[in-house]
Amino acid sequence: MKKNRIATIIILFSLLFLLIGCKSTKEDINNITLLDDNEIVKYDKHGQYDLSQYILPSQNQRNIYQISKYKYDIENNTSAQNPLVVIDNEYVDYIIEDNITKVGYNTEYQVNDIAIYRKEFVDDSYDERYYGRYLDIGEYYYIFENIDIDSTYTQSGLNKCFVQEHMDSTLVMNKKYTDILHLSCQGKFKEEVIGEFFEIKEFYVNYYFAKGIGQVQLNSVKCTDSKFNQTVYHSCIETDRKLKENTLL
Repeated sequence: MKKNRIATIIILFSLLFLLIGCKSTKEDINNITLLDDNEIVKYDKHGQYDLSQYILPSQNQRNIYQISKYKYDIENNTSAQNPLVVIDNEYVDYIIEDNITKVGYNTEYQVNDIAIYRKEFVDDSYDERYYGRYLDIGEYYYIFENIDIDSTYTQSGLNKCFVQEHMDSTLVMNKKYTDILHLSCQGKFKEEVIGEFFEIKEFYVNYYFAKGIGQVQLNSVKCTDSKFNQTVYHSCIETDRKLKENTLL
């Protein structure tokens, strides 16, 4: 029992060290959190921008995207010139039925007075999220945190998404889009089996949504650091997703 208590204390101190690195300062031994007191999502009707008008199109349509993935050098803040993968045409259909917007084959959105409900089928289960709807610049629209600790296993992480800025216009694949909302997300997740395995994933994502059209561009960097026995692995991948065209259905 004493050995287990010592191991748990060591894990807690390791987690708090990780949280300090994430610029999180609030912790409670009985209810540990990775978030500061002001990192919350508000659900009310007071906000300059209606997020639902940007992330969802105003009518049934098909968006066609080009996706490119690159190796990314985080130390030099640059990506390789030649992409690892290019997908020329990714088709995403948006179908609006009875206040529900279906996106592709596995995601749907439902909008109410103060929030946006998102449900996505991933890995044989549903990922369900609530986004704030009416927001001002700098406010969070989605926050997630998870902490699971015992004497041999640690899993922790967070994801924070907020309104970065409003843009009058942006140019994507030589086409000009107007009334743009720039959203940003950042996250960090850690999983560890003490003495055997650990993995840390960190990501940054920038989304650009045109009002009435939906996502016109996405740029993300995702880095993974892991160790299994004595083998260490590190990689960073940058993804660039651009709207090629959209047509009505």
